[in-house]
Amino acid sequence: MSDNWRVTSSRERWERIVRVVDDRPYLRYVAVLDNRTSPEHRRWHGTVLRWDHPWWETHYPPNGQRCRCIVQQLSGDDLEAFGYTVSSAPPD
Repeated sequence: MSDNWRVTSSRERWERIVRVVDDRPYLRYVAVLDNRTSPEHRRWHGTVLRWDHPWWETHYPPNGQRCRCIVQQLSGDDLEAFGYTVSSAPPD
């Protein structure tokens, strides 16, 4: 394994998100969607909200035992290019 490899913590990923929010202010919840994915995380898959939405305070991954979910950081142009829309209300 390369000497440059290291595990990036959730906190480090969040700090990276905050550094580029002016250009990429949206986060999209991405679940793995296999047979090990919980029904709850499956419902959250595809949720798109601004980075500063309160929902992320409790749902930013990893957010449960063995959570393999991630967030995808997006710009307004990305939303348009991928056909995503900002969620009107986050799932419970």
